[in-house]
Amino acid sequence: MTSEIVPIKKYKLCMGNRLKNTWNNITAIFNGYVICYGEKHRVIVYFLSENSPVPAQYYLKDKKFAVMFVPSCERYEYTDVLRNEKSVCAYLNDTEPEKMMIMTQQEPIGQGEID
Repeated sequence: MTSEIVPIKKYKLCMGNRLKNTWNNITAIFNGYVICYGEKHRVIVYFLSENSPVPAQYYLKDKKFAVMFVPSCERYEYTDVLRNEKSVCAYLNDTEPEKMMIMTQQEPIGQGEID
């Protein structure tokens, strides 16, 4: 298994209505996406519409590029973490991409945000 944890430095949020794109012959319908930028990595999280087919997630390690698909109802949680947490990173995995996630790093209990 090849995995890595990549700090996220910036993000860009794009919202729309019933947008479409095709991955491996599966056309997904989504209401927006967020692009997460690391030092050299890029991760795009698509917020899929209800009843949309779900393409397989993937991480192209050599290109430092990953794509994730989550239900549109989770977009608020993702954007909240990106807007309000300071130690956000992406867990990327090229052999088990279904395990990829956006997460915070460890923080001490009761100390609020770490600068």
